Amino acid sequence: MVQASIDFNTDKGGSHTATFTLDNPGDDREGGKDYYLFAHGIAGENVSWVEVEHAHVRLQGTDGWLLEHFKVYIKPKYQTVPATGISTIDESPYLWLDNATADGWDYYNTGKVGYGRLNF
Repeated sequence: MVQASIDFNTDKGGSHTATFTLDNPGDDREGGKDYYLFAHGIAGENVSWVEVEHAHVRLQGTDGWLLEHFKVYIKPKYQTVPATGISTIDESPYLWLDNATADGWDYYNTGKVGYGRLNF
């Protein structure tokens, strides 16, 4: 199992986290590159802006996974209301995630590297 978590801030304060399981149909994660598009909303809040702060990838099991690039984009075109700007994380860790046991987890954390702001 491979999961990603994205932490972001808004003008309403606090940090929000969205967690997703990376599981495309077919042979995802079996060589080559894979891309994932996720939707996440903040229930009950009308925010004026959002900024991606940091993100994590975690792998469970012993099958090994090379994490070459980890990119997060919050773009205007994917919003349900008009928006401008962009907020991103663009990392190239080039590291293996792997474990000694089938139920162990290995993690990669980008640190606080988010850049930019999406305005509504």
